[in-house]
Amino acid sequence: MVLVSFFLKGAKSVAGARLRLPGEPRVFPRRQAAAPNTETEPLLTWKKAQDAVPWNIMLLLGGGFAMAKGCEESGLSVWISNQLHPLENMPPTLAVLLITAVIAFFTEFASNTATIIIFLPVLAELAIRLRVHPLYLMIPGTVGCSYAFMLPVSTPPNSIAFASGHLLVKDMVRTGFLMNLMGVFLLNLAINTWAQTIFQLGTFPDWAHNHSTTVTKLSSALVNNSFKTL
Repeated sequence: MVLVSFFLKGAKSVAGARLRLPGEPRVFPRRQAAAPNTETEPLLTWKKAQDAVPWNIMLLLGGGFAMAKGCEESGLSVWISNQLHPLENMPPTLAVLLITAVIAFFTEFASNTATIIIFLPVLAELAIRLRVHPLYLMIPGTVGCSYAFMLPVSTPPNSIAFASGHLLVKDMVRTGFLMNLMGVFLLNLAINTWAQTIFQLGTFPDWAHNHSTTVTKLSSALVNNSFKTL
């Protein structure tokens, strides 16, 4: 009897403890009632986009890329290369000076990437025709593409500085023109002095000679085929 009463008391205590346990956890919670029809606030509103996004910089840079594409599609790049052909009759030193000045002026209205894409192939062919090292013309042309100091559309840093509202276009043009003159002068001084030794610009490389021979053969073949067709 003692054992039976002991087991009955233990069973009652366990049942009481079981009743006091919290509800069983639900793996899939109950679906909450639908929220009332309230307007949710977007993360980015049009008002915030108008106030925060620098639209003036985007339009300036986008206009530069559009103009570069227009130069390519309209044939302006080909026309520029044809206009540089008279430089073949000039001394290389004077040709470098004129090329650097032209590129420094052109890059004020177009992006650096677009300018170098237009001019580098032209400068390589011009150097081969002048019988000088191609780097003698291509290095000043490449560095001259960075001489964009006059207009806000020239480079992103110019656009950011102009967007601050503390600068006018005439202030940038006046200061940038002097910086362009100094840059062109120092670049031509460097390419004709210490750069001659570093890059060995006084020689005509074999790869350029081979390229010139290949171009000459292709031109002759094209001319002969044209005459045969006629």
